[in-house]
Amino acid sequence: MLKFVEITFDLENVEVSQIEESLGIEGFNRFFVEWVSGKTFLRVYLHENEDIPPPLRELREVSRKVVKPDDWLKKFLDTFKPFEMIPGVVVIPNVQQYTDYKAANDRILIKLTPGAAFGTGLHPTTRMTAMLMKETLHSGDSVADVGCGSGILAVLAKKLGASKVVAIDNDPVAVLKAKETAKENDADIEVIENNLLDNVSETFDLIIANIYAEVLLKLLDQIDSHLKENGRVVLSGIVKEKLDQISAKASEKRLHVIKELEEEDWCALLLKK
Repeated sequence: MLKFVEITFDLENVEVSQIEESLGIEGFNRFFVEWVSGKTFLRVYLHENEDIPPPLRELREVSRKVVKPDDWLKKFLDTFKPFEMIPGVVVIPNVQQYTDYKAANDRILIKLTPGAAFGTGLHPTTRMTAMLMKETLHSGDSVADVGCGSGILAVLAKKLGASKVVAIDNDPVAVLKAKETAKENDADIEVIENNLLDNVSETFDLIIANIYAEVLLKLLDQIDSHLKENGRVVLSGIVKEKLDQISAKASEKRLHVIKELEEEDWCALLLKK
């Protein structure tokens, strides 16, 4: 049975978006931020004997315990209810109590079992990615989801009419989770463990990436050889202070901004080749 060490940190007087970005730069996505009684906490999930990521080593540790993925599921069933991620797209926890759940008005329904690879659709960066993808994805498009996490966006791409979806992540736990999410939704998606677009030979109509600025800069260096003519790119996970840097890099790569979204401290871009 897969087990993790759950460590809780106190985020009092800590900039949450900076912590999230720092973890993303480290390639670490097994965490979530929780607000309890007016206080902010960070919970991270480490493999046994895995070191605490460097950005967290100066934070105040509140608690530590060994948990199983089922513990995560049970904990979040009380708070993770069916919700509309973006207009027309509903996410539901894939558990028995919601087996017969029906989304009204022919909305897209995505099933998701909370687990050790995170990405439930609640974070602003995920919502903005979904909104821009829904706006730009055409039926029959080929799509690459780079840094797929739980696979929720890859599944959405398929449900929006993509002919082929390749979901990519460098975290083996995320790869397993994305495969599970695809299966739960009967979505024919190729999920691979890989570092960005290294060793990927295909080209795509649409590339989406909900990661972090430093990683997006590396991805932009690979975009040209993997994007079809007139292809589009959705980049999210950008903190406001680094938006100009990402936009300038995109311009160097012959990508121009079609639309920009902003929510809380985060930005997302829709670009076209």
